[in-house]
Amino acid sequence: MIKFEEKQKETQQNQKVTIKKKEVIDMDDKKAEIIEKDQQISQQEQIINQLKENLQERTNYELRRLNQQVQQMRDELKELNEYYLAEIQPLETESLPIIQGNRDHTFTILHDVYNKQEMKFPKAPRVRYEQVQDMGKELSLRLQLKQITVSEASAILIQNATNNAINVEQLQEQLLQEPFTIADPNEAKIIARYIVEDVNDEIFNLDPQATVKLPVVKSVFRHLLDCYDLLTQEQDKQLWEEASVIVNKYETALRSQFDLLNKQQHGFMKPKDLFYCLDQLFLDLTDIQKEYVLLRLFVYTNNINKIMHMKIFDVFKAGSYIDRVSKDTRKKKKQRQTGKKIEIQKQDIDDFD
Repeated sequence: MIKFEEKQKETQQNQKVTIKKKEVIDMDDKKAEIIEKDQQISQQEQIINQLKENLQERTNYELRRLNQQVQQMRDELKELNEYYLAEIQPLETESLPIIQGNRDHTFTILHDVYNKQEMKFPKAPRVRYEQVQDMGKELSLRLQLKQITVSEASAILIQNATNNAINVEQLQEQLLQEPFTIADPNEAKIIARYIVEDVNDEIFNLDPQATVKLPVVKSVFRHLLDCYDLLTQEQDKQLWEEASVIVNKYETALRSQFDLLNKQQHGFMKPKDLFYCLDQLFLDLTDIQKEYVLLRLFVYTNNINKIMHMKIFDVFKAGSYIDRVSKDTRKKKKQRQTGKKIEIQKQDIDDFD
């Protein structure tokens, strides 16, 4: 019995020792965990402190940069103010408190000259030759009837040019006047744009101040007018006689051909329709003779799209030739509507020959 009790006490004692050892081990683990956590916290604090230092350095850098930008803007604004006072304000017609200063010695520009944005023009596709071909033909016929050469016409067109260049607006204004007398301002603008716009670009700003060099004007305008040659009095009479013989010979057939188209054309024809009628009858008219017929009929309407084709029988009636290119006639046709003769300096003409 005594041995059993001793054995039991020993067992209990051993259990207490085991529990004590376990508690010691757990305590050591806790201490190790605490030490590890403490190290982690220390590392995080170091990272945080480093980030704070970096952030402060970055903040200081950004502040310095922003301050420099602000100072630069102030300097530029001051220069603008000085420029305005020296260059622009003297041109103003109104007396306005344009500039005012503040405590920071910066300047505020109140006038709208600095508030206006750059003027923006609508964009449009480049004007192509097909769009101005008929207009160019009409100009060519009109100038031929007035006995004005291509060189003379070119010199008149650019007479208001400056610095060896001319702009769209100047060309348009000139095309509305003698000897060109284009009736529609929109047509004049289209021709002016065609002369100015570069064939290498497809889209253009519709800027009336867009310019082109005068040699380009010369080249494009010659092409637009098809670079015609004026007829001498002898050439004119010969072409008239040749056309007169054919028109009178085939008058009946030609009238019938015209009647077929009259109902659709309302008494007028376009050049292509006129030439079609002449070709349908297999008349022995050359291209030069047909162009001469068109020239003589154009005088009645001054409109390339409204040719009075029935006048062909009056114009080319046998024995009715009228000298239209004699010296007196040419001098009269080269006068402006104001009665003043168009004067072109020989130097200007030579530049376009």
